Amino acid sequence: FGARCASPPPERFAAMASDERALGAPAAGDPTAEAERRKAEGNRLFREGGFEAALLCYAGALEALDAAGCQHLALKSTLASNQAMCLLKLERPAEAEERASAALAADPGS
Repeated sequence: FGARCASPPPERFAAMASDERALGAPAAGDPTAEAERRKAEGNRLFREGGFEAALLCYAGALEALDAAGCQHLALKSTLASNQAMCLLKLERPAEAEERASAALAADPGS
């Protein structure tokens, strides 16, 4: 992605999810199961140091939930938190802060 910005637009994460779809279309069926699958793949990539690729997986998982109107707050919070960690590893703190705020907004009790 491009240069860091102080206030990243939400479209940036939608574009990342779109890029992730190009890597493999989501399977039909339960959106929570699809999101969990993408989260697991993102976790694997994160452990291997593939922070950009993991970020795309987490964005795709969030998009799968949103597209289905799924309100799984704990999962959405975890995915946004995972995105924040990826962004910190990529030395993009302003974007990490935005995703950390999204994690708290998704599930304030987390």
